[in-house]
Amino acid sequence: MSAFPSRSLRAITILCLGITLALPLAGRAAAAPVAVGYRDFGYSASGVSAPTGEKPQSKLWYADGSWWGALFSTASDAYNIYRLNSSTQTWADTGVVIDSRNAVRLDALWDGTRLYVATAGKTAGSSDNAQLHRFSYNPATDTYTRDAGFPVQIVSGGMEAGVIAKDTAGVLWFTYTRDSSVWVARTSGSDTTWLAPYAIPLDGAGDLTSDDESTVVSFGGKIGVMWSNQNDWAMYFAIHADGAPDSAWTRTTAVSGNEMSDDHMNVKADSSGHVYAATKTSLNGTSDPLIVVTKFDGTSWSAPVTFGTVGNNHTRPSLLIDEQNRQLYVFAAQPCCSGGVIYMKKTSLDNISFASGLGTPFIQSSQDTTINNISTTKQAVNGTTGLVGIAGDDHTKFYLHNALTLPGGTPDTTPPETTITSAPSGDTTSTTASISFASSEAGSTFACSLDGAA
Repeated sequence: MSAFPSRSLRAITILCLGITLALPLAGRAAAAPVAVGYRDFGYSASGVSAPTGEKPQSKLWYADGSWWGALFSTASDAYNIYRLNSSTQTWADTGVVIDSRNAVRLDALWDGTRLYVATAGKTAGSSDNAQLHRFSYNPATDTYTRDAGFPVQIVSGGMEAGVIAKDTAGVLWFTYTRDSSVWVARTSGSDTTWLAPYAIPLDGAGDLTSDDESTVVSFGGKIGVMWSNQNDWAMYFAIHADGAPDSAWTRTTAVSGNEMSDDHMNVKADSSGHVYAATKTSLNGTSDPLIVVTKFDGTSWSAPVTFGTVGNNHTRPSLLIDEQNRQLYVFAAQPCCSGGVIYMKKTSLDNISFASGLGTPFIQSSQDTTINNISTTKQAVNGTTGLVGIAGDDHTKFYLHNALTLPGGTPDTTPPETTITSAPSGDTTSTTASISFASSEAGSTFACSLDGAA
């Protein structure tokens, strides 16, 4: 008998001339599939809450053919670097510790050579200081190593959410809100030298509510800082040309109008210097826009396009850019604000428009009914990288993720290998035999023949 795996593995029973073959799922270490996506592992530990938050931050990155994550390890009682096995859709803990403080929020940036992770707690105490962690990657061994001299302190004390970006001059930027103002800090000369933080010197950046947040993005030879101002009911965007003096900021307005701002925002940029922002309003009418998307073309912002209405009740949006296929993916949890299901909509980068309704479920589980805080990567995605998003359920304390293939990837023409995992030993006169197979690739099915028969 021979077994030939193809692409989509299920538990099946085949009757071949009186011989019953029980074929179980291959790769029992595979992540548990749920209604949509995969249920990963638990993060229940003291101080750990919503480890895939905050809204402007990124927990994932793509490097050397794999997706990676800054995720909490109960074994290490710390945030570690994880690698996603795309065949089994399981996260493997590399054991490399990022930060052992359980209550921090993390923002990960891969620049093509090094991994940067900014971490900070939320209190003003020194135990929650904002830190920069830097790691070098060895492609020969698929390992990350913490660089000498790290972590370094970025800012004393904690904040709601700290976000990092790197400009074309190699300068790292960090933004956060504190004392009703938008603050930035940057490096000078090296990644270990951070200048004193300063409040952005612009109108609208110094009269925030305690709920407002900020984020930062590198685009077209510039640094952009977006923040919410719920006193002005605006989402502002400040621009700083790479290499310009620290005082040289200009301000644009991405979204404005009565109750048109909230502290939920996620911002990404494409290679052409265009910026895309998914933000939340504070409107209350059922048909009013709740999540909107705007685009900055380098000069001005487009009118906000509705992703979801107040009646749809989305929350905590996140977006991804696929320039290869000219698509924009937007994700959000629903309902607000405890979460439930992660929904997705996509639209053309060149003509942003969303269908009405909740969207397509992206992560959904009957076991985990309050899935929230979808997080992805700062990078653009394409047919080679595919698309991965991760979220968490703070009631069950489990991570969940999903992965999508995107058009334009390199076809997999290498057939998987088959392994017989159990079978009768020696000769037998029995007319039945139970034989189990496993495949080297998840998503395989088996076709079996007996003595060359069909």
